[in-house]
Order: sequence, then C-alpha cells, then structure tokens
Amino acid sequence: MNTTAPVINLSNLDSLAAIEINGAAGDKAFTATYNAASTVATGTQTDTQSLKFTDVGTINTAAAGAASNAKELTVNIAKVEALDITTEGTANSLNLSGATDAKSIKIAGAGQTEIEAVAAATTSFDASGATGNVIANLTAANAAALTTVKTGAGDDTVTIAAGDLTATATVDGGAGADTLKLNGAGGTIQPAFTGFETIELAGVTTALTFSGSNTSDITDVKVSGANTAGASFVNMGATDLAVTTVGAQNLTIAADN
Repeated sequence: MNTTAPVINLSNLDSLAAIEINGAAGDKAFTATYNAASTVATGTQTDTQSLKFTDVGTINTAAAGAASNAKELTVNIAKVEALDITTEGTANSLNLSGATDAKSIKIAGAGQTEIEAVAAATTSFDASGATGNVIANLTAANAAALTTVKTGAGDDTVTIAAGDLTATATVDGGAGADTLKLNGAGGTIQPAFTGFETIELAGVTTALTFSGSNTSDITDVKVSGANTAGASFVNMGATDLAVTTVGAQNLTIAADN
C-alpha cells in the first residue's frame, strides 16, 4: 500500500499474507491484528510475517555523539514468531519493538536500513541479505538470549548489551567496515565472532571480559559514551588492536596480545 497516513491498521486478519508499505516517511505506526480464531493466533507453529518497506520513516542525520533525530515506522504485530523483512528505496527506519512475539528477524534488500528497537523476545537478527548499510539497536533483547547477530554487504553498526549474547552466539558482520557497539552489564563473552572490524564500548556498566578464542577480523577498539567499567580483551592472539577514545574516559582497557 502507498500511504502518508500517520496510523495504518490492518485488523481481523484470518491468515498470513505478505504486506507492503511504501512512502510512509516520518513517525508512523503500522498495526496488523490477527483474528483470535485464526491459526496464527491459536496455533503452536512458527508463523513468519513477510513485510516489504520502501522509503518508510526518516533515518538519523544527527552528528556523531548527538541524540538521534530519526523518525520511524513502528511495527505492531503480535502472534507471529518470525519477521521476514525486505527493504527497498533509499532508506528505511523501523521500530520493531511492537512485534512482541518475534524471536527471529531477517532483513534483506537495498538502501540504508535502521532498526531503532526490537522486542525482548528477539533471539536472532540476520541481516546478511542486506546490500545497504544496516544500523540496528538490539539492546532490548533479553539477557543471554541472542544466539545470532549477522549483517551483510554494507558498513554496518549493531548495538547490543554485552550480556544479551548467549555463551556460544554467532556474530558475523559480513562484508564492509562494521562496528559492534557493546553497552550495559559486561561479564565474560566468547562469541564465534567474524566480520566486525571495530568493537565500540559505548556505555558498559560492569567489567567486561571479551575472549577472542573464536574471533577474527577485529582491528580496532573504540571507547565512547558513559562507560563506568573497564574491559579486558583476552586470547586475542597476535592481533594488533588500535584503541581510540571519544571524549573524556576514565577506565582501563587491557589486552593480552
């Protein structure tokens, strides 16, 4: 559908159907509600909602370090366990926090895609099919719940709470120059990690130990934001790490390489 309406509602849906929304720039809300008697609402199967967005929302244009000025299309869909999203056009800004039952999020397509938020149920974020830049905030996921974080061919930035990764999580930045931002409670993490060249500490609140036993491609550590605890990078092998700071920082960064 082509729309400039601030609120888009599809209600009393009986079955899954692919949905397309075009040109809903600025702050908008889209809600799809499935009939309480539908198999989507009552079944135990994994329901996958296919969504295609073209130039929806307005991406962040604020200077680095400034508050985001993004305006997003908020997607509200309950009772579906997986989102299969295709993006087209120049840029799309989405808030997926209203997809309250979606454990799996897949993103493919062109243009810059910004995911401003996800729901707590999220366990897998796979944007390996995206050809444009992907900027995603996954910090709302439950603790120790994220099993997969992947991005595609662009220069991508993903923000997660360090403690939200499972002990054996797979983190793959794909091609491009990619940054993984870590914030929140630290702890010890040892992900299967590749394709992200920069680790950015952007608000770590308790001590973080990052084990590089299953890691490749990291070349830079960046420290920004309000960090209140230090970080240790262990088992990094012979990798040379360049450390840069943004603003005044009072914490210790240690590496065993």
